[in-house]
Amino acid sequence: MSETELIDQLDAVIADIQGPVCIVRRHDVSALNKWVTHRLGPNAPVAPVTADRLKDVVGWVQKQTSPVTVLVYLSLWDRSTQPSQLVVLRETMAEGSRLVFIEPTLGVGVGSVFQRFAKRMLKRRIGLSFDRDIPAMVRHAGWQLTTINRFSVGAPASVLTFVVGEARIYGSQRESLH
Repeated sequence: MSETELIDQLDAVIADIQGPVCIVRRHDVSALNKWVTHRLGPNAPVAPVTADRLKDVVGWVQKQTSPVTVLVYLSLWDRSTQPSQLVVLRETMAEGSRLVFIEPTLGVGVGSVFQRFAKRMLKRRIGLSFDRDIPAMVRHAGWQLTTINRFSVGAPASVLTFVVGEARIYGSQRESLH
């Protein structure tokens, strides 16, 4: 699995990123930064902002005066990211804002059984855990999922399952929160 493979999946699903953008990632991904900068275009007023953890984004969001895009790259799967952080982010972001994510996720069928059984081995060997159902976690935090694409990379492909998706905040959703 390479970062290029993951970014290609992101590119195929989420092509219209607009600023302001905050990238949440646990390690430096220069290819992702280049992709976002390219998508924003040469006339973008500012470069994308980066954060190491989801909880670090709330302060940045509060300073924005327009809808934002938060792009989360391989960070929601980690146990230090709590579903409550997605709820706080949703409550902080303006109507029209987007959460875009690309994450390892729980597969279906036999693949999911193996993912749960081999959780420690997979995390130790490739540094990722595939035991969280990321789309369900985002949905349970109150986001409206608009795009979800599950895909597999590497060998055995049925074990290395990822999801790329987008969730939004709509006006009627915002009103129902209060």
